[in-house]
Amino acid sequence: MSDGFAKFANWTALEEVDISNYTTIGHNNSAAYGDTFTGCTSLRTVTASSNLSAIGHSAFSGCTNLENITGLSGTI
Repeated sequence: MSDGFAKFANWTALEEVDISNYTTIGHNNSAAYGDTFTGCTSLRTVTASSNLSAIGHSAFSGCTNLENITGLSGTI
């Protein structure tokens, strides 16, 4: 599943997110929307999966407390 135009930018209370059901984040076909979680300053943990094939430009920009991303393998 792709996130399409999903935006959670500047959700300052978001501490943990599970994106393990997604194949792309902030990226739709050939267009990178990019700022899906931008500015989520409380985000600490992201759970993904090896099915994640694309992360858009600046998807986690400004996530200054991001400490842990699990479930990824290889290079995206």
